[in-house]
Amino acid sequence: MNIREKRIFRRHIRRLDPKEEIVRIDLDRNEVRYDEAIKQYRKIRELTKEEIVRAYVVTKLITQLGYARDCIELEKEHVIGRRKKRTSARIDVLVKEPNNTYRAFMIIEVKAPDTFDKEIDEIKTQLFQMARLERGTQYLVYYTAQVSDQQIKERVISISYSIYDSYRRWENEGKPNLMGIPKEYALIKKPIFTKGGVPDLRKDVEKEELERIRKDLHNVLWGGGRYHGNEIFNFVMKLFLARIYDEKETEVGKAYEFQTFYENGESENPKKTYERVNQRYKDALKRYLGFAEDEIKNRDVRKIGDKTIDVRKVKYVVESFQDISVTENIYDVLGDFFERFLWGEFKQSKGQFFTHPNIVNFIIQGLELDKLALDFINKESRIPYIIDPACGSATFLIETMKTITNYILENKEKLKRTQSVIELVSSNFPEHRKHAWAERFIYGIDYNEDLAMASKVNMVMHGDGSGNIESEDALSSFRLFQGERLRQEKRDQTYSKNVNGQFDILISNPPFSIKLARETKEDLPNMFVYATKGGSENLFVERWYQLLKHGGRLGVVLPESVFDTQENQYIRLLLYKYFWIKAIVSLPTLAFEPYTSTRTSLLFAQKKEPDEILEYDTLWRKYEEEYENLMKDLKDLMRRKELQLGETKEVIKEEFLSKLKTLIKTEFRDEDSSLSLKELKIKYKTFIKEINKEWWIFGKVSAELNYNIYQVVAKNIGYKRTTRSERKRDNELFEMIVEDGKKRFIIDAEHPKTVLDEMRREIKWA
Repeated sequence: MNIREKRIFRRHIRRLDPKEEIVRIDLDRNEVRYDEAIKQYRKIRELTKEEIVRAYVVTKLITQLGYARDCIELEKEHVIGRRKKRTSARIDVLVKEPNNTYRAFMIIEVKAPDTFDKEIDEIKTQLFQMARLERGTQYLVYYTAQVSDQQIKERVISISYSIYDSYRRWENEGKPNLMGIPKEYALIKKPIFTKGGVPDLRKDVEKEELERIRKDLHNVLWGGGRYHGNEIFNFVMKLFLARIYDEKETEVGKAYEFQTFYENGESENPKKTYERVNQRYKDALKRYLGFAEDEIKNRDVRKIGDKTIDVRKVKYVVESFQDISVTENIYDVLGDFFERFLWGEFKQSKGQFFTHPNIVNFIIQGLELDKLALDFINKESRIPYIIDPACGSATFLIETMKTITNYILENKEKLKRTQSVIELVSSNFPEHRKHAWAERFIYGIDYNEDLAMASKVNMVMHGDGSGNIESEDALSSFRLFQGERLRQEKRDQTYSKNVNGQFDILISNPPFSIKLARETKEDLPNMFVYATKGGSENLFVERWYQLLKHGGRLGVVLPESVFDTQENQYIRLLLYKYFWIKAIVSLPTLAFEPYTSTRTSLLFAQKKEPDEILEYDTLWRKYEEEYENLMKDLKDLMRRKELQLGETKEVIKEEFLSKLKTLIKTEFRDEDSSLSLKELKIKYKTFIKEINKEWWIFGKVSAELNYNIYQVVAKNIGYKRTTRSERKRDNELFEMIVEDGKKRFIIDAEHPKTVLDEMRREIKWA
């Protein structure tokens, strides 16, 4: 807490206590003094960040909540713990019953804002254990306050100790929180959160609080190992969907359903909470995700796999999120919460590894999707179609959506002032629903049904587009795309299988080396040229060609083996034929740790136009013919043992050398020209036999279609993850700052410092 914040606290304290009769704060000396009527078991002087919060709440207790000064005690000490582990502890604020110095009414544990979430376990020690030593205690309060927009914002966890007289009982009931401080010894009336009312949902929740909730939910929901991680993940995603629906669809002035209600200070039965929330979940399935009534019967929020989750745990999650907005938070920490919960709870199968936001953001910036979207709007009066055919939890799609929306809204002066552009922007980027365009232009597929659901929830939480997320095998067919423009299966003059050819942008991290379903394998020869070769990632490469428009951009993660092993040569040739390779960025092995140490690279490419592919084919046929003729002539010369009319050994040797040098130019040694014809045949027999035909032809073709490919090895990518935590590291990929919850990338192509800087200098997108 800095001096400016302390001044704001002092100003608010003085508004409550203008004559400084209760508390006097001296910022110059960094001191605080309380009125002598307030009993202090230890003299308090130093104005720490926790102390100024205590000064504020004590002043409020006396001036606003009706408690007498002589009923308030500070720093009362008790010995707590078992005999061998006894320790002394102090009560921050003790409110006694009036006219009774022996009975407590309320115990308050005060925290500085930055320790409130970190030290929340002290509810168990500093509150519940202390309450056992203070006769008559009715309420326990865990409290902090912080500066927000020149105002003081409180965070309160208040517990009815008369109902929940042990930490275990309180925890088992879902940690009911009355969220207030009682006035004049009365019962606390828990606030009812109302849309557009007071209080409404909090929209400035920060990362530390959500991280604490995430860890808490993990500990509670695991249930001693009773449930699998994927079951917990699936359960929480369903509740998130119910929460989103409730937040968006509740009428202004009406109470939200996703909260717990109290009667006479006691929390409602968990089954009542469950029934309301479950109905919201079913409504969301119909309204947002397009499920029919008969489908919903098999998707009950209480069901996780084949087990039934305790309704108390439904209530527990509701308690955790009842006052938090998940769709309008000013920081996108909820997106971070979502991803961290995913990483922590979802069991990743072989080849399926979630992509870190640093990699996602680098790919999006490397493709220059923000500027591309602006060009599409100005030149074609539309927004680019975007797809991730292995979307996982939709991280790529969410970040692309936010990047494009923010860029268009922040650069309106660059938009053409034509009627078509004005109408397009107003209908697709409205103020009340700025990501509306995603509903039509963003698509995602994932084979895992739970991840597809997570993607839908994530898209709804961030804006829109959930209707275009499908749980399908992305290698099966194009039939899942809805709408006339995105259902086409057609022949391509440069390719022998059906293509879709409807997407302008493809971004993805496909699963590596996965086992394909039997029915998928049976259909592969009808859909892929290289159906019988290689792993799933290579089939995805071919699928990417099928999905993209000519000129479409590709930014993907691939295993390093695609770029450097003999068995994957064919897929590299496919890439060279059908795409302009713009960049290959090699990542360190830690990129996907702790899940796998597989070395990966990022591929940036652009799908060629038909005439460019045909030019490649023409050159290929030309050099294929040259290769066949060379090999035929060399084999003839190798077999010949007798001279024909007019020939000499020198003439034959020169002819053999000429064709040999053309065929194996790089392997030929000039000093070998002095060898005899017989010696040459013996030395190069194996070379000729083992030469790679396709690579030889490609060498000739690529020499004629020569162009630069940006390649780099990135050693530091901004993070290192372990199973327990993530540590920041230097980031060679890009430089980024966050302002008002929005990411801003610092790019300097003229004086490059990062890989992204160099890419912007070297790569020219058509």
